[in-house]
Amino acid sequence: MYDQPLPPVPWVCTAGLATQHPFLTPGGYMQVVLKELAKTGLKMVLLIDNYPPWEPTGNTTDDKLPLTSAIYAPKSATDPTLTAKGVLLGRMQLVVVTPPTRPISAYFGPMDDIVRMHPGYLAATNRIQIGSTNGTRVALIPRCIAKISTPGTVHLGRAYGVGHLPLPAPVNFVLSADFDESCDGGFRIVDLGPLTVPLKVRFQPEGNQELTPFDSAIVLKNSDGQPNGLALGIKAAGAFPITFNQWHDTPTSLTVSNRPLPLYYSAQLQKTGAPMVPGEFSQQVTIQVTFQ
Repeated sequence: MYDQPLPPVPWVCTAGLATQHPFLTPGGYMQVVLKELAKTGLKMVLLIDNYPPWEPTGNTTDDKLPLTSAIYAPKSATDPTLTAKGVLLGRMQLVVVTPPTRPISAYFGPMDDIVRMHPGYLAATNRIQIGSTNGTRVALIPRCIAKISTPGTVHLGRAYGVGHLPLPAPVNFVLSADFDESCDGGFRIVDLGPLTVPLKVRFQPEGNQELTPFDSAIVLKNSDGQPNGLALGIKAAGAFPITFNQWHDTPTSLTVSNRPLPLYYSAQLQKTGAPMVPGEFSQQVTIQVTFQ
């Protein structure tokens, strides 16, 4: 579910009766928005102030959200005009009605009449029209949209525990992210259009391995199961240490024009401070990819 705050909307209304309350209705373009959202299997829910959730329709006359907390009173001691004012605060939720089986998107341009605020009666002119000055694109994509290819084996070199010989230099490796056309019912990449997919990647050690403080490296063991005094660390772009078992954002997004997407990392041995024990070792790491 998409859930984001809406920009605040200051308002002032005047009315003829103190018993009236302002109310919201769908605007003239609400039906356009709802139809586009329906194409992607979504519906809109608006949470305005502390009022009940409002699921607007295309009905501009009968679908009302009364703002019962807004009270009309004389503007001043010398001006009897019944006035109410405040600031509309709220959130917009886009709720999945039909889970996607393939990537789909919808677009609607700038519109100045998506929601209307009336003073207490359906007003033809004495009303506030709320819209958006920017175009909006909504994309709904299945969770298996992306796949990742790995180099298989990364050889870390040979470490010596005698004297003060340095550990092997970091070893660079590249992951390759791309769209997975076999996802769910399948889709064609050429049909994705301008879809942009921000990715997240996670590294998980196999075998329930012990991690160093802050989960920054995997404590390594020789083939006999004995800790060997070394740990395996991974850095994104060769500079930024990753935390194991946590998702981290990739620096660039996957798009039709930017695929397959190379993701650059390096692996390096580290000393844990424990005595180094000779022997052979290997460590499996599972790499997962998803979208933000």
